[in-house]
Amino acid sequence: MTKEEKQQLKKEKEKMEEPYKTCLLDGRKETVGNFRIEPPGLFRGRGAHPKTGKLKVTHPASVKHC
Repeated sequence: MTKEEKQQLKKEKEKMEEPYKTCLLDGRKETVGNFRIEPPGLFRGRGAHPKTGKLKVTHPASVKHC
């Protein structure tokens, strides 16, 4: 890939992620710390992890929506 192609891809990625980088909290615009979370599903783990192959569950109370 050329430098120009990489820059174009980066701009497209930033444009796509822009709505998720901030949220309105108590009437103020706040920056979201980590908006890339791993969705619930099959846990893969790394190495010989004891929970490999188990289903991950997300509890509604633990999910924060801004």
